[in-house]
Amino acid sequence: MDRNGRVRKCLRSWVEWEGCHELVLVDWSSTRPVEEFLNKQNFNNKKIKIIRVDGEEYFSRSKSFNLAVRNCTYNNIIKIDIDYVLTDKNILEEHLKSAFQPKSFAHSSTGSHLTGFCAFNRADFEKVGGYNEDLEDWGYEDEDLYSRLTKSGLSEFHIKKPKNFLFHIPHSNALSVKNHKNKNRRQTKLRNAKLCEGQEEHRELVKMADKGMLSVKERIERVSKKNK
Repeated sequence: MDRNGRVRKCLRSWVEWEGCHELVLVDWSSTRPVEEFLNKQNFNNKKIKIIRVDGEEYFSRSKSFNLAVRNCTYNNIIKIDIDYVLTDKNILEEHLKSAFQPKSFAHSSTGSHLTGFCAFNRADFEKVGGYNEDLEDWGYEDEDLYSRLTKSGLSEFHIKKPKNFLFHIPHSNALSVKNHKNKNRRQTKLRNAKLCEGQEEHRELVKMADKGMLSVKERIERVSKKNK
């Protein structure tokens, strides 16, 4: 939503990779439609499919991601944020060999700007209900999805150094919450975590996950112990 300045750089890096057969981009009520912007830039590629959503005042990450998956043609899916630039296709492809094994998925380390990178099978994603659309504003939608995929019985492949093949286009914290109703990132992430886990003590686990100190598996194990 309203990030056209980085769209072209991101898209170009992915559509130039021969392993990308389709790129679904959800334009969540941007003031200037993404398609119009790209046409003005003379940037067109048959791999790109733009889904425009009109009339939304605030951005919903979960709803936009679910909409993107529903419009995907293929079963093996990579989810990225609009500020993720592909820098090394060979390293990416090595990770995908693990991600797309039966009953498996992969995601980048939590606690980094690249937490949102993940790769999964469409059927596994749909089985757990996709992203939780009850989560609002900034934070925890990725961690929640990874937890539910792991709990469903999938093997989790943890990509510890996503910077080896991805570049995150820098931006301020203010930009990340520009189109959110509540702009306090810490407050909204803790609220969303509590909604998912249903317990106040998850606060410390979120802090540790933010610092990259806990994997999804470890977080699930600690939450399970607290619930006994």
